[in-house]
Amino acid sequence: MDQCRVSAAWSYTKEYRATIISTGLIYWGLALILSQLNYPVTNNILRFINWIIRTGFRDQVLLREIGRIPWQFRAIPMAAGLTLVVLGIFVGLWVNTKRQKT
Repeated sequence: MDQCRVSAAWSYTKEYRATIISTGLIYWGLALILSQLNYPVTNNILRFINWIIRTGFRDQVLLREIGRIPWQFRAIPMAAGLTLVVLGIFVGLWVNTKRQKT
């Protein structure tokens, strides 16, 4: 019984491997892009909170802001993430056209 299940699962894996690869590439690329956007978004939220503290509550201590990081440090990982997303989309489109032809 287990051998039958393994062979059925393997046949499904063979059938959908390009789709799985496409999904994995898109997910990996989006994870890279979002991980690089985490720091600027967090820093801007902290600046906004500090602005509220400065204007309304002048005697309170401000939150610690992270210094600006040059865009060059984020450009390469974001470009790699975008490349992975585009590659995943192309693999997905290839799978879709291949399935439509058959």
